[in-house]
Amino acid sequence: MNRIFIVVMLCLMGGIFNTKVQAQDVRIDDANNQVESLDRLTFEFTYADFLNKPEGMKTKWYNRGVNVYYNYNIYIDKNKHVAFSPGLGISSQNVYSNSRHYLADNDSTAFAVIDGNLSYRNNKLALTYLEAPMELRFSSNADKMNRKFKFALGIRLGYLMNIHSKYRGDEYDASNSLVVVKEKDARIPNVSKVRFSPSVRIGYGSVNLVASYAMPLFDQDKGPQMNLLMIGVSFNTF
Repeated sequence: MNRIFIVVMLCLMGGIFNTKVQAQDVRIDDANNQVESLDRLTFEFTYADFLNKPEGMKTKWYNRGVNVYYNYNIYIDKNKHVAFSPGLGISSQNVYSNSRHYLADNDSTAFAVIDGNLSYRNNKLALTYLEAPMELRFSSNADKMNRKFKFALGIRLGYLMNIHSKYRGDEYDASNSLVVVKEKDARIPNVSKVRFSPSVRIGYGSVNLVASYAMPLFDQDKGPQMNLLMIGVSFNTF
């Protein structure tokens, strides 16, 4: 997993250096000697939570996600206020809850609330996707600070690279005694390999509010139809 992440980040950085030498894509305000942000490299920090959760599942307030994307603007109008912007990046989320997954009798994936008599320090579901964001971007004229109001509608197509759960806490052993365990399970069945997420972004300058809503995590009729909602802040450079 770490090797995949490093390879993707190197590709993203290579794209950054490549576009930096393309003078036609860099716009500078001569009066203020300021470079305008074209929103090529995006860092997103979000709160991530499942909607349509199974009965009894409760998630934590500190659920979180980090996304890193590299996009390239293809301008549609001559004033460069409208652009189609395809990209590539990594999307990663950690969702903490009071429920653990298991394989039900009908071979579907289900979740059960952790026994109230058990104490645990950590119980999370971690997701990592290789994701291709595509946005239709709108921007205003630059103000005297060479900053713009921006709005974007998009879709994100993701391919699942890794999913696993982690649990650290009490568990009953074969003799029904309490023992402390630390478990990592990457064998979570019936997860959809492809994720489709409509998104919206609005902001000023290099700071934006962002939200996305993913299609169900599990295959139809093979698990709870939970949708991952992400809301947060993005920072754009170059």
